[in-house]
Amino acid sequence: MPTTWRSTNSEYLVDSNVLVYLVHISSVFHLEATLAVERLESEGVRLVFTAQNIIEFWSVCTRPVGSGGLGYSVAMSEMQVTALQQRFQLVSDPPLLH
Repeated sequence: MPTTWRSTNSEYLVDSNVLVYLVHISSVFHLEATLAVERLESEGVRLVFTAQNIIEFWSVCTRPVGSGGLGYSVAMSEMQVTALQQRFQLVSDPPLLH
């Protein structure tokens, strides 16, 4: 069950673009995103994501390359989402977000 997201000095919400750059190894931002996430993890920072991050990530993964996506199959996209769920904590949006 997701916990409600709240910002602390040791907890950060990972942007959807960072999630994409982590899996898109040919992106010019892949290394930078990877090193940033690894640094935060090594410092004991808790990295979290929300359902909205996964929706945006999925959209980029499954969109054709010619339309700005990664062109991944549904199976490959599912594998990538599972890997992200194992690495980062899923949290709910705060109730008063909207």
